[in-house]
Amino acid sequence: MQPEMRKVLNVHKLKLCAVLSCFIVLCSVAKKSNIVTKDYIVNRYKTNKAAPVMTIDTYSDRNYKTEIPSFVCINDIFFFVENEDDRIKSISVSPKPNKKFNIEIMSVGRLPLKLNSLLVKTNDSIVIKAYLKEDNRLIH
Repeated sequence: MQPEMRKVLNVHKLKLCAVLSCFIVLCSVAKKSNIVTKDYIVNRYKTNKAAPVMTIDTYSDRNYKTEIPSFVCINDIFFFVENEDDRIKSISVSPKPNKKFNIEIMSVGRLPLKLNSLLVKTNDSIVIKAYLKEDNRLIH
Protein backbone atom coordinates (compact mmCIF):
# COMPACT_ATOMS: atom_id res chain seq x y z
CA MET A 1 0.00 0.00 0.00
CA GLN A 2 1.24 3.46 -0.85
CA PRO A 3 2.26 5.85 1.96
CA GLU A 4 -0.24 8.47 0.79
CA MET A 5 -3.07 5.94 0.95
CA ARG A 6 -2.02 4.95 4.50
CA LYS A 7 -2.13 8.59 5.58
CA VAL A 8 -5.64 8.96 4.16
CA LEU A 9 -6.81 5.79 5.94
CA ASN A 10 -5.24 6.95 9.22
CA VAL A 11 -7.02 10.31 8.94
CA HIS A 12 -10.35 8.55 8.32
CA LYS A 13 -9.73 6.26 11.31
CA LEU A 14 -9.02 9.29 13.51
CA LYS A 15 -12.21 11.02 12.31
CA LEU A 16 -14.24 7.89 12.99
CA CYS A 17 -12.75 7.59 16.49
CA ALA A 18 -13.54 11.25 17.18
CA VAL A 19 -17.14 10.86 16.02
CA LEU A 20 -17.64 7.70 18.09
CA SER A 21 -16.13 9.38 21.15
CA CYS A 22 -18.47 12.36 20.80
CA PHE A 23 -21.45 10.03 20.38
CA ILE A 24 -20.57 8.08 23.53
CA VAL A 25 -20.05 11.27 25.56
CA LEU A 26 -23.28 12.86 24.36
CA CYS A 27 -25.28 9.73 25.14
CA SER A 28 -24.01 9.68 28.72
CA VAL A 29 -24.76 13.36 29.37
CA ALA A 30 -28.06 14.35 30.98
CA LYS A 31 -31.04 13.50 28.82
CA LYS A 32 -33.68 16.14 28.35
CA SER A 33 -37.38 16.05 27.59
CA ASN A 34 -39.60 19.10 27.19
CA ILE A 35 -43.21 20.15 27.53
CA VAL A 36 -43.80 23.37 25.60
CA THR A 37 -47.08 25.32 25.57
CA LYS A 38 -47.88 28.95 24.81
CA ASP A 39 -47.80 29.80 28.53
CA TYR A 40 -45.02 27.65 29.96
CA ILE A 41 -42.03 25.42 29.25
CA VAL A 42 -41.14 22.42 31.38
CA ASN A 43 -37.61 21.12 30.84
CA ARG A 44 -36.91 17.76 32.44
CA TYR A 45 -33.26 16.78 32.81
CA LYS A 46 -31.87 13.52 34.16
CA THR A 47 -29.12 14.00 36.73
CA ASN A 48 -26.89 11.87 38.91
CA LYS A 49 -28.44 13.30 42.08
CA ALA A 50 -30.80 10.98 43.92
CA ALA A 51 -33.18 13.71 45.12
CA PRO A 52 -35.17 15.53 42.44
CA VAL A 53 -35.07 19.32 42.14
CA MET A 54 -37.79 21.61 40.75
CA THR A 55 -36.97 25.21 39.80
CA ILE A 56 -39.66 27.73 38.80
CA ASP A 57 -39.06 31.06 37.05
CA THR A 58 -41.88 33.50 36.26
CA TYR A 59 -41.85 35.95 33.35
CA SER A 60 -43.98 38.85 32.11
CA ASP A 61 -43.23 38.17 28.43
CA ARG A 62 -43.45 35.16 26.14
CA ASN A 63 -39.75 35.50 25.26
CA TYR A 64 -38.90 34.59 28.87
CA LYS A 65 -36.62 37.58 29.36
CA THR A 66 -38.32 39.78 32.00
CA GLU A 67 -38.63 37.98 35.34
CA ILE A 68 -41.35 39.03 37.78
CA PRO A 69 -41.84 38.28 41.48
CA SER A 70 -44.30 35.49 42.13
CA PHE A 71 -45.44 32.89 44.56
CA VAL A 72 -46.13 29.24 43.91
CA CYS A 73 -48.51 26.75 45.46
CA ILE A 74 -47.38 23.13 45.12
CA ASN A 75 -49.89 20.61 46.47
CA ASP A 76 -51.33 23.28 48.81
CA ILE A 77 -47.93 24.42 50.16
CA PHE A 78 -46.95 28.03 49.36
CA PHE A 79 -43.48 29.18 48.32
CA PHE A 80 -42.58 32.85 47.93
CA VAL A 81 -39.91 34.31 45.69
CA GLU A 82 -36.97 36.02 47.34
CA ASN A 83 -34.95 38.97 46.12
CA GLU A 84 -31.18 38.88 46.32
CA ASP A 85 -29.03 41.87 45.37
CA ASP A 86 -32.01 43.48 43.56
CA ARG A 87 -32.45 40.30 41.51
CA ILE A 88 -35.40 37.95 41.57
CA LYS A 89 -34.34 34.47 42.68
CA SER A 90 -35.85 31.33 41.22
CA ILE A 91 -38.15 29.29 43.40
CA SER A 92 -36.38 26.00 43.98
CA VAL A 93 -37.81 23.02 45.88
CA SER A 94 -36.87 19.39 46.42
CA PRO A 95 -40.07 17.37 45.98
CA LYS A 96 -40.54 13.73 46.91
CA PRO A 97 -39.74 11.49 43.94
CA ASN A 98 -42.28 9.41 42.01
CA LYS A 99 -45.22 11.63 42.89
CA LYS A 100 -47.53 13.90 40.92
CA PHE A 101 -47.69 17.56 41.79
CA ASN A 102 -50.36 20.21 41.17
CA ILE A 103 -48.65 23.56 40.73
CA GLU A 104 -50.23 27.02 40.66
CA ILE A 105 -48.04 30.02 39.85
CA MET A 106 -49.33 33.49 40.78
CA SER A 107 -48.24 37.12 40.76
CA VAL A 108 -49.93 40.42 41.55
CA GLY A 109 -51.73 41.82 38.49
CA ARG A 110 -51.28 38.55 36.55
CA LEU A 111 -53.57 35.64 35.78
CA PRO A 112 -52.60 32.48 37.65
CA LEU A 113 -51.19 29.50 35.78
CA LYS A 114 -51.94 25.89 36.74
CA LEU A 115 -49.97 22.76 35.91
CA ASN A 116 -51.78 19.64 37.02
CA SER A 117 -50.34 16.20 37.72
CA LEU A 118 -46.70 16.93 36.92
CA LEU A 119 -44.88 13.67 37.62
CA VAL A 120 -41.49 14.05 39.28
CA LYS A 121 -39.26 10.97 39.21
CA THR A 122 -36.05 10.09 40.98
CA ASN A 123 -33.02 11.79 39.34
CA ASP A 124 -35.21 14.50 37.76
CA SER A 125 -34.15 18.10 37.58
CA ILE A 126 -37.16 20.08 36.39
CA VAL A 127 -37.04 23.70 35.25
CA ILE A 128 -40.37 25.46 34.72
CA LYS A 129 -40.48 28.77 32.86
CA ALA A 130 -43.92 30.30 33.24
CA TYR A 131 -45.41 33.25 31.37
CA LEU A 132 -48.15 34.94 33.36
CA LYS A 133 -50.60 36.98 31.31
CA GLU A 134 -51.56 40.42 32.51
CA ASP A 135 -54.86 40.51 34.42
CA ASN A 136 -56.89 43.42 33.03
CA ARG A 137 -59.91 42.87 35.29
CA LEU A 138 -60.96 45.89 37.33
CA ILE A 139 -60.55 45.76 41.09
CA HIS A 140 -63.71 46.93 42.90
